[in-house]
Amino acid sequence: MLLICSALEEEASIVDSIFKNIEPGISRFTDKLILGMGPQVASTTIKNYIEKKGPPGLVVLFGYAGGLDPKLESGDVVVEISSPKNNLPNFSDIYDRQCKVGSFFAQDAIASTPEEKKKLFEITKCDAVDMESSSLTQVCASYGISVIIIKAISDTQTTRLPVDFSKFMQEGGRVKLISLILHIITHPWIIPGMLNLASANKKCKDQLSFRLGILLPILAKSLNEPSN
Repeated sequence: MLLICSALEEEASIVDSIFKNIEPGISRFTDKLILGMGPQVASTTIKNYIEKKGPPGLVVLFGYAGGLDPKLESGDVVVEISSPKNNLPNFSDIYDRQCKVGSFFAQDAIASTPEEKKKLFEITKCDAVDMESSSLTQVCASYGISVIIIKAISDTQTTRLPVDFSKFMQEGGRVKLISLILHIITHPWIIPGMLNLASANKKCKDQLSFRLGILLPILAKSLNEPSN
């Protein structure tokens, strides 16, 4: 079984649209899981899933991330592979100028400012930052499960996020959407920044849809070949 994970419902909708356009039956070999935002909730969610349903054959974590490498642009995709069994199929077709093999640094808060992201890059040398990759990978490694992280860059190293989204997270790792909307309404000067971020997220969604549309059928089929 291929388990497809994302932090947010918005990200999960990308996979729903992909399943409408790929070979019928592929979805039978997959399951989806919304982790919630943050390392602790992601760790708890994946542990609960494994305890309830058993270890999947492979986990794919996808979604949006912040750029640390200054060469990355909005919409570029970074892929990191953690495979203790080293038995993944070849999916080199997903790579090109906008999609590269790289690394993620995970922390328990959103990196909001250019200064913070530049410092993180200097210290970690990682390509991108998120909040779930490390905790998910650690849990999966303890079960011998391979993980593919594939995330698109929503904000580059030089982007200053218009809102500290960490302040609008609720228990369970979900966003307090109504509170966020009210904050935007009462702080109209941040609207241009929010529109820019929405435009960047549209690029991310398009890129992830394209890459995952290639990747997921390959992985699902490989996990269910008779030889496996």
